[in-house]
Amino acid sequence: MPVQRMRMRQWLENQIESSTVSGLNWVDKDTKMFSIPWKHAARHGWEMAKDPCTWKANFRCAMTSVPDFEEVKDKSINKEHRAVRIFRMLPVRRKSRDK
Repeated sequence: MPVQRMRMRQWLENQIESSTVSGLNWVDKDTKMFSIPWKHAARHGWEMAKDPCTWKANFRCAMTSVPDFEEVKDKSINKEHRAVRIFRMLPVRRKSRDK
């Protein structure tokens, strides 16, 4: 029997709720808006093992390809050690079973 993988939305919501990732938190829980640290790998304070560029690119692609998220560009900060991206979880859309 195949094991079903956790969806990106549920995984990310669990990470935010657990507070295990520094800087990953709710900006406004009611509107499902959250911040993700977005430091450049060459900057001080970045502590990711092995190939952070690939991990960051993969994560960025996942965030833009999944229809559950929308970046709130006017709230994101691109300044050195405070760099964060703000995203909003969009309402869950049910798949239509009409064929």
